[in-house]
Amino acid sequence: LKNKNRWVKFSTMSGGKEEGHKFEIGITAEHFLAIKKAFEGALQEGSQTISTDSVEGAISSMLGISLSEPMFDLILNRTEACNTVDFSKFIQICTEILLQYTQWGSLIKRPAGLAGFESYPKQVERKLVKDGINFNIMVVGQSGLGKSTFINTLFHSVVSARDTQIPSSTPSTPTQSIRSVVHVLEEGGMRVQLTVTDTPGFGDKINNQGCWEPVCAYIDEQHSAYLDSELNIQRPSRIKDTRVHACVYFIEPTGHRLSELDKIAMQQIQKRANIIPVIAKADSLQPKELQLFQNRLRNDMASAEIRPFPQHRSTHSVEEAKEGQTLLDEQPYGVVGQNYFDQKSAKRYRKTRCGVIEIDNPEQCDFVRLQHMLLRLRMYDLKESTQEVHYENYRRENLKPANSGEGSELDEQELQNPMDHFTFEETHAHEFIPQTNASREKQHHQEEKPNQQQQNQSLPQEGGRRKSSLDAMPRNSRSSILNTSSQSQITNSSTV
Repeated sequence: LKNKNRWVKFSTMSGGKEEGHKFEIGITAEHFLAIKKAFEGALQEGSQTISTDSVEGAISSMLGISLSEPMFDLILNRTEACNTVDFSKFIQICTEILLQYTQWGSLIKRPAGLAGFESYPKQVERKLVKDGINFNIMVVGQSGLGKSTFINTLFHSVVSARDTQIPSSTPSTPTQSIRSVVHVLEEGGMRVQLTVTDTPGFGDKINNQGCWEPVCAYIDEQHSAYLDSELNIQRPSRIKDTRVHACVYFIEPTGHRLSELDKIAMQQIQKRANIIPVIAKADSLQPKELQLFQNRLRNDMASAEIRPFPQHRSTHSVEEAKEGQTLLDEQPYGVVGQNYFDQKSAKRYRKTRCGVIEIDNPEQCDFVRLQHMLLRLRMYDLKESTQEVHYENYRRENLKPANSGEGSELDEQELQNPMDHFTFEETHAHEFIPQTNASREKQHHQEEKPNQQQQNQSLPQEGGRRKSSLDAMPRNSRSSILNTSSQSQITNSSTV
Protein backbone atom coordinates (compact mmCIF):
# COMPACT_ATOMS: atom_id res chain seq x y z
CA LEU A 1 0.00 0.00 0.00
CA LYS A 2 2.92 2.36 0.69
CA ASN A 3 4.60 1.80 -2.68
CA LYS A 4 1.65 1.25 -5.01
CA ASN A 5 -1.74 2.80 -5.70
CA ARG A 6 -4.85 1.16 -4.35
CA TRP A 7 -7.23 0.51 -7.22
CA VAL A 8 -10.96 0.84 -6.48
CA LYS A 9 -13.29 -0.76 -9.00
CA PHE A 10 -16.82 0.54 -9.44
CA SER A 11 -19.34 1.29 -12.18
CA THR A 12 -20.96 4.54 -13.17
CA MET A 13 -24.51 4.88 -11.91
CA SER A 14 -27.55 6.83 -13.02
CA GLY A 15 -30.64 7.05 -10.87
CA GLY A 16 -29.36 4.37 -8.51
CA LYS A 17 -28.83 1.85 -11.32
CA GLU A 18 -25.53 0.68 -12.70
CA GLU A 19 -24.64 1.50 -16.27
CA GLY A 20 -22.52 -0.62 -18.56
CA HIS A 21 -19.40 1.65 -18.46
CA LYS A 22 -17.00 0.42 -15.78
CA PHE A 23 -13.68 1.94 -14.81
CA GLU A 24 -11.11 1.94 -12.03
CA ILE A 25 -9.62 4.70 -9.93
CA GLY A 26 -6.25 4.59 -8.17
CA ILE A 27 -5.81 6.34 -4.82
CA THR A 28 -2.53 6.73 -3.01
CA ALA A 29 -1.77 5.49 0.48
CA GLU A 30 -2.21 9.02 1.87
CA HIS A 31 -5.69 9.27 0.37
CA PHE A 32 -6.63 5.82 1.62
CA LEU A 33 -5.55 6.59 5.19
CA ALA A 34 -7.48 9.88 5.18
CA ILE A 35 -10.64 8.10 4.00
CA LYS A 36 -10.13 5.38 6.59
CA LYS A 37 -9.68 7.93 9.36
CA ALA A 38 -12.88 9.74 8.38
CA PHE A 39 -14.82 6.44 8.29
CA GLU A 40 -13.53 5.35 11.69
CA GLY A 41 -14.48 8.73 13.15
CA ALA A 42 -18.11 8.18 12.11
CA LEU A 43 -18.28 4.60 13.42
CA GLN A 44 -20.22 3.76 16.53
CA GLU A 45 -19.00 1.29 19.14
CA GLY A 46 -19.40 -2.34 18.10
CA SER A 47 -20.44 -1.50 14.53
CA GLN A 48 -18.67 -2.00 11.20
CA THR A 49 -20.94 0.32 9.21
CA ILE A 50 -22.07 3.92 9.46
CA SER A 51 -25.51 5.34 8.88
CA THR A 52 -26.32 7.15 5.69
CA ASP A 53 -26.87 10.35 7.67
CA SER A 54 -23.25 10.21 8.89
CA VAL A 55 -21.74 9.97 5.41
CA GLU A 56 -22.12 13.68 4.70
CA GLY A 57 -20.41 14.71 7.94
CA ALA A 58 -17.57 12.22 7.48
CA ILE A 59 -16.78 13.39 3.95
CA SER A 60 -17.07 17.04 4.99
CA SER A 61 -14.58 16.50 7.87
CA MET A 62 -12.21 14.65 5.53
CA LEU A 63 -12.17 17.46 2.96
CA GLY A 64 -12.23 20.25 5.55
CA ILE A 65 -14.90 22.14 3.60
CA SER A 66 -18.68 22.36 3.54
CA LEU A 67 -20.22 20.18 0.87
CA SER A 68 -21.90 21.77 -2.14
CA GLU A 69 -25.30 20.87 -3.53
CA PRO A 70 -23.90 18.60 -6.29
CA MET A 71 -21.99 16.68 -3.63
CA PHE A 72 -25.16 16.29 -1.54
CA ASP A 73 -27.06 15.03 -4.56
CA LEU A 74 -24.35 12.49 -5.40
CA ILE A 75 -24.33 11.15 -1.83
CA LEU A 76 -28.14 10.85 -1.83
CA ASN A 77 -28.12 8.96 -5.13
CA ARG A 78 -25.50 6.51 -3.85
CA THR A 79 -27.16 5.88 -0.46
CA GLU A 80 -30.89 6.06 -1.20
CA ALA A 81 -31.26 2.28 -1.53
CA CYS A 82 -29.54 1.44 1.78
CA ASN A 83 -29.67 2.47 5.44
CA THR A 84 -26.01 1.83 6.30
CA VAL A 85 -22.73 2.13 4.41
CA ASP A 86 -19.73 -0.15 4.85
CA PHE A 87 -16.10 0.79 4.27
CA SER A 88 -15.89 -0.37 0.64
CA LYS A 89 -19.03 1.60 -0.27
CA PHE A 90 -17.67 4.63 1.58
CA ILE A 91 -14.43 4.46 -0.45
CA GLN A 92 -16.38 4.40 -3.70
CA ILE A 93 -18.45 7.44 -2.70
CA CYS A 94 -15.37 9.37 -1.58
CA THR A 95 -13.36 8.60 -4.71
CA GLU A 96 -16.23 9.59 -6.98
CA ILE A 97 -16.67 12.90 -5.15
CA LEU A 98 -12.96 13.59 -5.23
CA LEU A 99 -12.79 12.75 -8.91
CA GLN A 100 -15.67 14.96 -9.99
CA TYR A 101 -15.94 17.91 -7.63
CA THR A 102 -12.60 18.53 -5.88
CA GLN A 103 -8.92 19.07 -6.60
CA TRP A 104 -7.76 17.06 -3.59
CA GLY A 105 -4.82 14.77 -4.30
CA SER A 106 -3.97 13.08 -7.59
CA LEU A 107 -6.65 10.56 -8.48
CA ILE A 108 -5.86 8.19 -11.32
CA LYS A 109 -8.64 7.02 -13.60
CA ARG A 110 -7.89 4.00 -15.75
CA PRO A 111 -9.77 4.10 -19.08
CA ALA A 112 -11.56 0.98 -20.26
CA GLY A 113 -9.74 1.11 -23.62
CA LEU A 114 -6.48 2.35 -25.10
CA ALA A 115 -6.68 6.10 -25.75
CA GLY A 116 -3.14 6.53 -27.07
CA PHE A 117 -1.64 9.17 -24.77
CA GLU A 118 0.71 6.57 -23.31
CA SER A 119 3.03 7.32 -26.22
CA TYR A 120 3.63 10.89 -25.01
CA PRO A 121 6.99 10.00 -23.35
CA LYS A 122 8.17 8.62 -26.69
CA GLN A 123 7.14 11.86 -28.40
CA VAL A 124 9.16 13.85 -25.88
CA GLU A 125 12.09 11.50 -26.35
CA ARG A 126 12.04 11.99 -30.13
CA LYS A 127 11.97 15.76 -29.62
CA LEU A 128 14.91 15.65 -27.22
CA VAL A 129 16.94 13.40 -29.49
CA LYS A 130 16.26 15.72 -32.41
CA ASP A 131 17.02 19.03 -30.69
CA GLY A 132 19.42 17.88 -27.99
CA ILE A 133 19.86 19.52 -24.60
CA ASN A 134 22.34 21.86 -22.98
CA PHE A 135 24.12 21.35 -19.68
CA ASN A 136 26.31 23.93 -17.96
CA ILE A 137 28.73 22.89 -15.24
CA MET A 138 31.14 25.02 -13.21
CA VAL A 139 34.15 23.86 -11.19
CA VAL A 140 35.34 26.01 -8.29
CA GLY A 141 38.42 25.44 -6.17
CA GLN A 142 42.04 26.30 -5.62
CA SER A 143 44.64 25.63 -8.27
CA GLY A 144 46.26 22.21 -8.29
CA LEU A 145 43.25 20.28 -6.96
CA GLY A 146 42.59 18.49 -10.26
CA LYS A 147 39.54 20.34 -11.57
CA SER A 148 40.47 19.95 -15.23
CA THR A 149 41.38 16.27 -14.76
CA PHE A 150 38.06 15.69 -13.02
CA ILE A 151 36.05 17.20 -15.89
CA ASN A 152 37.92 15.15 -18.46
CA THR A 153 37.37 11.99 -16.43
CA LEU A 154 33.70 12.77 -15.88
CA PHE A 155 32.85 13.02 -19.59
CA HIS A 156 35.46 10.54 -20.91
CA SER A 157 36.94 13.20 -23.18
CA VAL A 158 39.11 16.30 -23.15
CA VAL A 159 36.55 19.02 -22.43
CA SER A 160 38.11 21.10 -19.65
CA ALA A 161 38.64 24.81 -20.21
CA ARG A 162 42.35 24.53 -19.46
CA ASP A 163 43.08 21.70 -21.89
CA THR A 164 41.00 23.16 -24.73
CA GLN A 165 42.03 26.82 -24.57
CA ILE A 166 43.74 28.38 -27.56
CA PRO A 167 47.47 28.85 -26.91
CA SER A 168 48.63 32.45 -26.90
CA SER A 169 52.02 34.08 -27.38
CA THR A 170 51.93 35.71 -23.94
CA PRO A 171 52.64 33.54 -20.92
CA SER A 172 49.51 32.60 -18.98
CA THR A 173 49.07 33.65 -15.38
CA PRO A 174 47.52 31.36 -12.74
CA THR A 175 44.20 33.16 -12.99
CA GLN A 176 42.94 36.37 -14.53
CA SER A 177 39.38 35.62 -15.58
CA ILE A 178 36.65 33.01 -15.53
CA ARG A 179 36.89 30.86 -18.64
CA SER A 180 34.11 28.92 -20.38
CA VAL A 181 34.32 26.49 -23.25
CA VAL A 182 31.47 24.84 -25.18
CA HIS A 183 31.49 21.29 -26.57
CA VAL A 184 28.91 19.15 -28.33
CA LEU A 185 28.94 15.56 -27.10
CA GLU A 186 26.90 12.67 -28.48
CA GLU A 187 26.19 9.41 -26.69
CA GLY A 188 23.71 6.81 -27.90
CA GLY A 189 22.10 9.26 -30.33
CA MET A 190 21.64 11.90 -27.62
CA ARG A 191 23.44 15.23 -28.22
CA VAL A 192 24.42 17.48 -25.33
CA GLN A 193 25.79 21.00 -25.66
CA LEU A 194 28.17 21.05 -22.73
CA THR A 195 29.51 24.31 -21.28
CA VAL A 196 32.41 23.93 -18.86
CA THR A 197 33.28 26.97 -16.75
CA ASP A 198 36.56 27.02 -14.89
CA THR A 199 37.64 29.42 -12.13
CA PRO A 200 41.43 29.11 -12.10
CA GLY A 201 43.28 30.79 -9.28
CA PHE A 202 40.36 30.79 -6.89
CA GLY A 203 41.74 31.26 -3.36
CA ASP A 204 45.40 31.30 -4.45
CA LYS A 205 46.29 34.73 -3.05
CA ILE A 206 47.58 35.60 0.38
CA ASN A 207 44.52 37.74 1.00
CA ASN A 208 41.54 35.79 -0.37
CA GLN A 209 38.89 38.10 1.03
CA GLY A 210 36.16 38.53 -1.57
CA CYS A 211 37.62 36.00 -4.03
CA TRP A 212 34.20 34.34 -4.34
CA GLU A 213 32.58 37.49 -5.73
CA PRO A 214 33.68 36.98 -9.36
CA VAL A 215 32.10 33.52 -9.26
CA CYS A 216 28.84 34.91 -7.87
CA ALA A 217 28.94 37.78 -10.35
CA TYR A 218 29.35 35.37 -13.25
CA ILE A 219 26.38 33.28 -12.14
CA ASP A 220 24.27 36.42 -11.72
CA GLU A 221 25.27 37.61 -15.19
CA GLN A 222 23.95 34.38 -16.71
CA HIS A 223 20.65 34.80 -14.87
CA SER A 224 20.47 38.42 -16.02
CA ALA A 225 21.13 37.50 -19.66
CA TYR A 226 18.37 34.89 -19.57
CA LEU A 227 15.97 37.34 -17.92
CA ASP A 228 16.71 40.03 -20.50
CA SER A 229 16.01 37.59 -23.34
CA GLU A 230 12.82 36.48 -21.63
CA LEU A 231 11.54 40.06 -21.26
CA ASN A 232 12.17 41.06 -24.87
CA ILE A 233 9.10 41.72 -26.99
CA GLN A 234 10.49 39.71 -29.88
CA ARG A 235 12.24 36.83 -28.16
CA PRO A 236 13.43 33.62 -29.78
CA SER A 237 11.42 30.44 -29.48
CA ARG A 238 14.32 28.83 -27.64
CA ILE A 239 16.21 31.17 -25.34
CA LYS A 240 19.92 30.49 -25.11
CA ASP A 241 20.49 29.07 -21.66
CA THR A 242 23.92 29.79 -20.16
CA ARG A 243 22.82 29.52 -16.53
CA VAL A 244 25.00 27.34 -14.31
CA HIS A 245 23.15 24.08 -13.64
CA ALA A 246 25.74 22.48 -11.36
CA CYS A 247 28.66 23.92 -9.40
CA VAL A 248 31.20 21.33 -8.24
CA TYR A 249 33.14 22.79 -5.33
CA PHE A 250 36.58 21.26 -4.65
CA ILE A 251 37.79 21.00 -1.05
CA GLU A 252 41.47 20.60 -0.26
CA PRO A 253 42.23 17.19 1.37
CA THR A 254 43.71 18.58 4.57
CA GLY A 255 42.06 16.02 6.83
CA HIS A 256 41.08 18.73 9.33
CA ARG A 257 38.05 21.01 9.14
CA LEU A 258 36.27 23.09 6.54
CA SER A 259 38.14 26.35 6.09
CA GLU A 260 36.47 29.72 6.57
CA LEU A 261 37.03 30.54 2.90
CA ASP A 262 35.20 27.39 1.83
CA LYS A 263 32.35 28.13 4.23
CA ILE A 264 31.75 31.67 3.02
CA ALA A 265 32.22 30.77 -0.65
CA MET A 266 29.79 27.85 -0.48
CA GLN A 267 27.26 29.92 1.43
CA GLN A 268 27.30 32.58 -1.28
CA ILE A 269 27.28 30.17 -4.23
CA GLN A 270 24.42 28.01 -2.93
CA LYS A 271 22.12 31.04 -3.13
CA ARG A 272 22.66 31.17 -6.88
CA ALA A 273 23.37 27.63 -8.11
CA ASN A 274 23.22 23.97 -7.15
CA ILE A 275 26.40 23.22 -5.25
CA ILE A 276 28.03 19.78 -4.99
CA PRO A 277 31.04 19.53 -2.62
CA VAL A 278 33.81 17.05 -3.39
CA ILE A 279 37.11 16.19 -1.73
CA ALA A 280 39.86 16.57 -4.30
CA LYS A 281 42.73 14.09 -4.55
CA ALA A 282 41.15 11.70 -2.09
CA ASP A 283 43.97 9.22 -2.72
CA SER A 284 46.23 11.38 -0.56
CA LEU A 285 44.28 10.21 2.51
CA GLN A 286 43.99 6.76 4.01
CA PRO A 287 40.51 5.18 3.91
CA LYS A 288 39.95 5.77 7.63
CA GLU A 289 41.29 9.30 7.39
CA LEU A 290 39.01 10.01 4.44
CA GLN A 291 35.98 8.73 6.33
CA LEU A 292 36.76 10.85 9.38
CA PHE A 293 37.36 13.87 7.16
CA GLN A 294 34.01 13.39 5.46
CA ASN A 295 32.24 13.22 8.82
CA ARG A 296 33.93 16.46 9.95
CA LEU A 297 32.94 18.20 6.73
CA ARG A 298 29.32 17.08 7.09
CA ASN A 299 29.17 18.50 10.61
CA ASP A 300 30.82 21.75 9.52
CA MET A 301 28.46 22.17 6.57
CA ALA A 302 25.45 21.47 8.77
CA SER A 303 26.56 24.04 11.38
CA ALA A 304 27.25 26.61 8.62
CA GLU A 305 23.84 25.91 7.00
CA ILE A 306 25.43 24.80 3.74
CA ARG A 307 22.84 22.85 1.78
CA PRO A 308 24.27 20.75 -1.04
CA PHE A 309 22.21 19.39 -3.91
CA PRO A 310 19.66 17.79 -3.82
CA GLN A 311 17.42 19.60 -1.36
CA HIS A 312 13.92 18.49 -0.43
CA ARG A 313 11.11 20.42 -2.08
CA SER A 314 7.39 20.46 -1.42
CA THR A 315 6.70 18.85 -4.80
CA HIS A 316 8.80 15.77 -3.99
CA SER A 317 7.15 12.54 -2.99
CA VAL A 318 8.16 10.43 0.01
CA GLU A 319 10.27 8.16 -2.17
CA GLU A 320 12.06 11.11 -3.80
CA ALA A 321 12.75 12.62 -0.38
CA LYS A 322 14.30 9.36 0.86
CA GLU A 323 16.39 9.02 -2.28
CA GLY A 324 17.58 12.61 -1.96
CA GLN A 325 18.55 12.08 1.68
CA THR A 326 20.56 9.02 0.67
CA LEU A 327 22.48 11.11 -1.85
CA LEU A 328 23.10 13.80 0.75
CA ASP A 329 24.50 11.25 3.19
CA GLU A 330 27.14 10.27 0.61
CA GLN A 331 28.44 13.83 0.27
CA PRO A 332 31.06 15.17 0.13
CA TYR A 333 32.39 12.71 -2.41
CA GLY A 334 36.05 11.70 -2.34
CA VAL A 335 37.14 11.74 -5.99
CA VAL A 336 40.30 10.87 -7.89
CA GLY A 337 41.10 11.85 -11.48
CA GLN A 338 42.28 9.53 -14.23
CA ASN A 339 45.79 9.61 -15.67
CA TYR A 340 46.03 6.14 -17.25
CA PHE A 341 43.72 4.00 -19.41
CA ASP A 342 44.30 0.29 -19.89
CA GLN A 343 43.43 -0.73 -23.45
CA LYS A 344 43.19 -4.47 -22.65
CA SER A 345 40.83 -4.26 -19.69
CA ALA A 346 39.19 -0.97 -20.80
CA LYS A 347 39.52 0.38 -17.27
CA ARG A 348 40.61 3.77 -16.00
CA TYR A 349 43.28 4.08 -13.33
CA ARG A 350 45.15 6.61 -11.28
CA LYS A 351 48.81 5.67 -11.09
CA THR A 352 51.00 7.09 -8.35
CA ARG A 353 54.28 6.15 -6.73
CA CYS A 354 52.35 4.50 -3.90
CA GLY A 355 50.11 2.30 -6.06
CA VAL A 356 47.22 2.17 -8.52
CA ILE A 357 43.61 3.23 -7.93
CA GLU A 358 40.77 2.04 -10.13
CA ILE A 359 38.58 5.04 -10.89
CA ASP A 360 35.36 3.12 -11.60
CA ASN A 361 35.61 0.93 -8.50
CA PRO A 362 33.25 2.29 -5.79
CA GLU A 363 35.24 0.54 -3.08
CA GLN A 364 38.33 2.58 -3.93
CA CYS A 365 36.82 5.89 -5.00
CA ASP A 366 33.51 7.80 -4.89
CA PHE A 367 33.84 8.94 -8.48
CA VAL A 368 31.25 6.44 -9.77
CA ARG A 369 28.70 7.60 -7.19
CA LEU A 370 29.23 11.22 -8.16
CA GLN A 371 28.99 10.48 -11.88
CA HIS A 372 25.83 8.43 -11.35
CA MET A 373 24.18 11.21 -9.35
CA LEU A 374 25.35 14.04 -11.59
CA LEU A 375 24.60 12.64 -15.05
CA ARG A 376 22.59 9.42 -14.90
CA LEU A 377 20.21 10.13 -12.03
CA ARG A 378 19.82 13.86 -11.37
CA MET A 379 20.80 15.70 -14.54
CA TYR A 380 17.21 16.74 -15.25
CA ASP A 381 16.66 17.69 -11.60
CA LEU A 382 19.70 19.97 -11.74
CA LYS A 383 18.23 21.85 -14.68
CA GLU A 384 14.78 21.94 -13.08
CA SER A 385 16.13 23.23 -9.76
CA THR A 386 18.06 25.95 -11.60
CA GLN A 387 14.89 27.08 -13.37
CA GLU A 388 12.35 26.79 -10.57
CA VAL A 389 14.46 27.74 -7.53
CA HIS A 390 17.58 29.78 -8.25
CA TYR A 391 16.40 31.59 -11.38
CA GLU A 392 13.00 32.34 -9.85
CA ASN A 393 14.70 33.83 -6.79
CA TYR A 394 16.84 36.05 -9.00
CA ARG A 395 13.85 37.01 -11.16
CA ARG A 396 11.70 37.87 -8.16
CA GLU A 397 14.38 40.05 -6.59
CA ASN A 398 15.13 41.98 -9.79
CA LEU A 399 11.52 42.49 -10.88
CA LYS A 400 10.40 43.67 -7.46
CA PRO A 401 8.98 47.23 -7.55
CA ALA A 402 11.37 49.91 -6.39
CA ASN A 403 8.97 51.21 -3.71
CA SER A 404 8.38 47.75 -2.26
CA GLY A 405 10.22 47.20 0.99
CA GLU A 406 9.15 43.60 1.47
CA GLY A 407 11.94 41.08 1.57
CA SER A 408 14.68 43.73 1.84
CA GLU A 409 17.23 43.08 4.55
CA LEU A 410 18.96 46.51 4.26
CA ASP A 411 17.90 49.29 6.58
CA GLU A 412 17.77 52.99 5.73
CA GLN A 413 21.33 53.63 6.86
CA GLU A 414 22.65 50.87 4.61
CA LEU A 415 20.64 52.23 1.71
CA GLN A 416 22.28 55.61 2.13
CA ASN A 417 25.76 54.08 2.35
CA PRO A 418 25.54 50.86 0.35
CA MET A 419 29.24 49.99 0.52
CA ASP A 420 29.66 50.50 4.27
CA HIS A 421 28.52 46.97 5.13
CA PHE A 422 31.19 45.40 2.88
CA THR A 423 34.54 44.72 4.54
CA PHE A 424 36.52 43.50 1.53
CA GLU A 425 38.84 45.67 -0.51
CA GLU A 426 37.38 47.05 -3.72
CA THR A 427 40.37 45.88 -5.80
CA HIS A 428 39.48 42.25 -5.19
CA ALA A 429 35.94 42.74 -6.42
CA HIS A 430 37.14 43.93 -9.83
CA GLU A 431 40.15 41.71 -10.29
CA PHE A 432 38.46 38.56 -11.51
CA ILE A 433 35.10 39.77 -12.82
CA PRO A 434 34.91 38.96 -16.54
CA GLN A 435 34.17 41.90 -18.84
CA THR A 436 31.37 40.67 -21.06
CA ASN A 437 29.68 42.61 -23.82
CA ALA A 438 26.79 43.43 -21.53
CA SER A 439 29.06 44.87 -18.85
CA ARG A 440 30.99 46.96 -21.46
CA GLU A 441 27.72 48.39 -22.81
CA LYS A 442 26.59 49.15 -19.28
CA GLN A 443 29.86 50.95 -18.52
CA HIS A 444 29.61 52.96 -21.75
CA HIS A 445 26.03 53.87 -20.92
CA GLN A 446 27.05 55.11 -17.48
CA GLU A 447 29.83 57.25 -18.93
CA GLU A 448 27.34 58.96 -21.26
CA LYS A 449 25.00 59.80 -18.41
CA PRO A 450 27.10 60.88 -15.40
CA ASN A 451 24.22 62.77 -13.84
CA GLN A 452 22.06 59.68 -13.81
CA GLN A 453 24.92 57.71 -12.29
CA GLN A 454 25.21 60.24 -9.45
CA GLN A 455 21.52 59.93 -8.73
CA ASN A 456 21.74 56.15 -8.56
CA GLN A 457 24.69 56.09 -6.13
CA SER A 458 22.29 56.13 -3.21
CA LEU A 459 20.84 52.78 -4.27
CA PRO A 460 22.53 49.45 -3.30
CA GLN A 461 24.51 47.90 -6.11
CA GLU A 462 23.62 44.38 -5.12
CA GLY A 463 19.97 43.45 -5.42
CA GLY A 464 19.19 46.69 -7.31
CA ARG A 465 15.91 47.20 -9.05
CA ARG A 466 15.44 47.06 -12.80
CA LYS A 467 14.48 50.21 -14.71
CA SER A 468 10.84 50.77 -15.45
CA SER A 469 9.47 50.54 -18.96
CA LEU A 470 8.88 54.34 -18.95
CA ASP A 471 12.62 55.04 -18.60
CA ALA A 472 13.41 52.85 -21.59
CA MET A 473 10.96 54.73 -23.90
CA PRO A 474 11.98 57.58 -26.25
CA ARG A 475 11.77 61.10 -24.92
CA ASN A 476 8.89 62.12 -27.25
CA SER A 477 6.75 59.12 -26.30
CA ARG A 478 7.56 59.61 -22.65
CA SER A 479 6.55 63.27 -22.69
CA SER A 480 3.30 62.50 -24.51
CA ILE A 481 2.38 59.91 -21.90
CA LEU A 482 3.18 62.31 -19.07
CA ASN A 483 1.16 65.10 -20.71
CA THR A 484 -1.80 62.74 -21.18
CA SER A 485 -1.66 61.64 -17.55
CA SER A 486 -1.46 65.26 -16.33
CA GLN A 487 -4.45 66.26 -18.50
CA SER A 488 -6.46 63.36 -17.11
CA GLN A 489 -5.65 64.47 -13.56
CA ILE A 490 -6.76 68.04 -14.37
CA THR A 491 -10.01 66.70 -15.84
CA ASN A 492 -10.70 64.55 -12.81
CA SER A 493 -10.05 67.44 -10.42
CA SER A 494 -12.33 69.77 -12.40
CA THR A 495 -15.06 67.14 -12.40
CA VAL A 496 -14.86 66.85 -8.62
